[in-house]
Amino acid sequence: MSVQYISKIYLILIILPIYIFLDGRIYNDSTFTSAQVLPLSFFLTFVLGITILFRNTFKMSYTDILQMSSVLILLITFLISFLFIGENFNINLILLYFIPQIFAYLIGKEIIRYFSLEDFFKILIYSLFTFSSIHLLDAVINESLSFAISNRGTDNIFGIMSIYQKLISYPLVLSIIIFFASFLKLRFKYLVLLILVIELIITAAREPLAMLIFMYLIYFIRNINKFSIYKIMNFIYILLIIIIIAYFLIDFRELYLYNKIILLLDSSVEGSNLSGGRIEQLKRFYEYLLDLNIFIGEGFIISNVFPEGTFHNQWVEYFVKGGIFFPISILLIFLLTIFKSFSLSKIEKNFQLIGILLIALILVSFNINTPLRTPYSSIIIWLMIGYVSGKYSYKNIKGNS
Repeated sequence: MSVQYISKIYLILIILPIYIFLDGRIYNDSTFTSAQVLPLSFFLTFVLGITILFRNTFKMSYTDILQMSSVLILLITFLISFLFIGENFNINLILLYFIPQIFAYLIGKEIIRYFSLEDFFKILIYSLFTFSSIHLLDAVINESLSFAISNRGTDNIFGIMSIYQKLISYPLVLSIIIFFASFLKLRFKYLVLLILVIELIITAAREPLAMLIFMYLIYFIRNINKFSIYKIMNFIYILLIIIIIAYFLIDFRELYLYNKIILLLDSSVEGSNLSGGRIEQLKRFYEYLLDLNIFIGEGFIISNVFPEGTFHNQWVEYFVKGGIFFPISILLIFLLTIFKSFSLSKIEKNFQLIGILLIALILVSFNINTPLRTPYSSIIIWLMIGYVSGKYSYKNIKGNS
């Protein structure tokens, strides 16, 4: 079996939000539990990444140097946590960071040998489209589409598996794929976009919606000279038609997101606020700063300050777990990849899509969630960073531009 064929199977499977227990059973619970499950992509990335690590050699890039620095900081923090704070040591978290950051990155550098950027995107798009279609079919057959919309999707798909959105960052990956699909030439493009957008609406998640708006805005600003008034007016007309149709077909009072907005605007309504506890988490972090070692953080331990295990902020989590140098190293990797993506877009325009995605992650997603702690989304992100890193050298880019 050729490496190209294996890589294609890998790309098809990693986008599927299938979660597995360590004993091999597929996660199909319809409730949010603390089940110890990992996405299929996590296991596939580990196996393929190990194979590539020991069989292949790569030309060193600037991003590789930053990656090694970041991993070194990660390992130092890991050792300090293990040696000096052993009783609360949490190996799960470091594995959730380490395997995607190293192995998905290496796989990205490898698959660039076999797939163009457009083919790379298309495999991910069509795979997620197929899965989303099955999920919608399940909603129509077993419940109803209106039930799915008002209840953030159907958790149990034909009794086989669950994609409970809080567990796996499914909506964020949907927003990324919708953004990419918007600017590629695809067969049945509008059907693909329709299904994916319906799926995103069903999840009623705020982060991916903000991401999508921000990514389109950046794209518009970067390419404003390529947009005619005719195209802009067409977009506005289509948007108005969608809003009018949605108004008559959907009872907005039943929507999760609608109720969240009402909670924000009307303080007399009881319940949680729109921030989902994020503001309270930030306040707790600021209070914790006085006792936190800014150079090494608190290490990879089960935190007494954040016992719930989530910070709802990627920058805060990186800082608390790895000290000031860990988030800085990640930021430098992202900034370097953004710069290279925009440089590569002079040769192949779709590379700018990755650069725009990374900007949106830094400014939006990282400040309201932890997409690099969740393997399902993290593997997709590091895969794209690796792909950009493996494409040419800076000297080649300048020579071809």
